[in-house]
Amino acid sequence: NEGSLKQCHILPESEGFDAVTSLVASDLDFDGNMELIATTYGNTLLIYGPSAESSASNVEGASSAPLLSAEYTLKWSRKFASPLFSAMCNVSKDDALEELYVSSSQGFHQLQVNREYLINKILTELKALKELIKVHIEATELSNQDV
Repeated sequence: NEGSLKQCHILPESEGFDAVTSLVASDLDFDGNMELIATTYGNTLLIYGPSAESSASNVEGASSAPLLSAEYTLKWSRKFASPLFSAMCNVSKDDALEELYVSSSQGFHQLQVNREYLINKILTELKALKELIKVHIEATELSNQDV
């Protein structure tokens, strides 16, 4: 596709870091939107996520849309002791959670999701689901009364 390389997106604040050595996309925070994970030769791991405006406007979720159709913002960064070469995401067989692996000149580093964050995320989603079920039951009862 000739036109696909004509679009250029510069990630905010990316100019302040050394050369990017890899870029990977994954839904690290389980919100249905893809984060961009960049490793740099300047020892920094950068995590970009869709801005709040982009996430709100994309009702279907970024996983079904082109990655760079949304505006991204720097969500998180971590400095390492040596240059980073690559990143890879994998789902753990032990707990079915996404893990991030980063290779550097000093070896491999494994980063895992914050379990407290994940528990809070699950509880929030369960509360929202409970409300949806409640509304559905009430609507069904109302329609049955009309019959």
